[in-house]
Amino acid sequence: MLRYLAFGLGAAFAFASPAKAQSDFYLGGHVGLNYAADSDLVDDALLSGTDRAALDYADGTAFGGAIGFALDDIRTELEVTYRENDIDSVTFFSPTGTLPASGTVDSLAIIGNVYGDLDLGGPVTPYAGAGVGFTLLSFDDVTDSNGLLFAGDEVALIGQLILGAGIELTSNLTATLDYRYVSASPVRLNFNPAYPDGTIAGRRFDIDYQTHALMLGMRIGF
Repeated sequence: MLRYLAFGLGAAFAFASPAKAQSDFYLGGHVGLNYAADSDLVDDALLSGTDRAALDYADGTAFGGAIGFALDDIRTELEVTYRENDIDSVTFFSPTGTLPASGTVDSLAIIGNVYGDLDLGGPVTPYAGAGVGFTLLSFDDVTDSNGLLFAGDEVALIGQLILGAGIELTSNLTATLDYRYVSASPVRLNFNPAYPDGTIAGRRFDIDYQTHALMLGMRIGF
């Protein structure tokens, strides 16, 4: 994840245009579609790190807000974003099989971002950014046809890469469209001890979390 953040920060500063000698505080909001990549459930008790299962998600939603400061073409901000996806199915690897599943995964993240704006001299300004922070991951009642598989909440480190563009509507109002990739450090949870499959019941596992989002937003400067 640090490799991706270093790349994102490099891209942000590379995007920055020569100084325009202006600064502004701003507030922003964003909402959009959130695609969650499959999550692997890795048995942490085995040295081999055996994948026990994988979760497949339905497309979900994300929304949030930010407060920031722009100095010339570099922006820094503090963002809060909520993401939610329903769980469609669970695939087991030993023995192999896929079962319909239900439940949700929620992420409530606080992230510090740095952006570089590329001033093209017109109303459209491309930007790139990267950020790091923390997220509360909540896996709510993950259930398949055999019963409750697991549930739990954990805090994880999260990183973010952003690529988008803003369209200046007025001197202090900008509409934005961007792509956001987030990746969280794996969190450790337990399978339900009462789950019928004795090979996984009660065992500890690590689960990852990665999403891709397309966001529409507005930013107002002061």
